[in-house]
Amino acid sequence: MTKQKKQKWKRNLVVMTAITGLGFSTFYSGLSIPVAAVEQPDQPIPKEESVSIVQLVVPNDKAKDKLLELGIDFTHRIEAHDGVYEVDAVVTPC
Repeated sequence: MTKQKKQKWKRNLVVMTAITGLGFSTFYSGLSIPVAAVEQPDQPIPKEESVSIVQLVVPNDKAKDKLLELGIDFTHRIEAHDGVYEVDAVVTPC
């Protein structure tokens, strides 16, 4: 065999192997591992919470720290005026 024939034969073998593999994976999907979450209990889809941004006037550092400690999420806008803070807080209804 010449070098060109060997290369062509190898190329054809690779193509046929790829086609065979794709054919098996397409037509015999039972060979693959199932991906469905069959064993998970049915759960309702949670309703999306509405989010509001409200402006708060916080009298001092202690009150600001307490709000942060309670998990109130401030946006990036915090302005200080004579020891009093104006902040934008992200809130959701209870």
